[in-house]
Amino acid sequence: MTVLSDLLTCLDAAAREAPDLRVAAGLLVDLRETRRELAQLERDVEQRIADLMGDRRETVMGVGVLERHRVKKRLAWDREELLRVVRDSRLVNRETGEIAEETELQRVLAVWNLGAPRVTALRERGIDGDEFCSSQDQGRWTVQVTGS
Repeated sequence: MTVLSDLLTCLDAAAREAPDLRVAAGLLVDLRETRRELAQLERDVEQRIADLMGDRRETVMGVGVLERHRVKKRLAWDREELLRVVRDSRLVNRETGEIAEETELQRVLAVWNLGAPRVTALRERGIDGDEFCSSQDQGRWTVQVTGS
């Protein structure tokens, strides 16, 4: 076990045994802040690894194949032209050469992030998403924390 997995085990026990709402809410706020800090640490370690790599692709024994790419922020998409190209495209299996059977809509949905409606965006438009789908209670809650 690593130090992080030991810590996660302790945090899991603390969450399950929180004696009251104040302690549980404090743990939730701490966990969310820690998640943000871990995300930054992950970006820092990722940058360090990229700096240490001699080639764009390297194999590290006991870890695997690492491949670095420059992060790009893509702006000002030509959506109409891209849509035209995507609608005319074909998905080809690189190993077998087989062409996938897809409708135009399937091609567009595979490229654009339209797999499921965004519930928050629907709410902002005054649309109740539950009127357009079936839903299943997952037996858990989510808690939004604002202020301190």
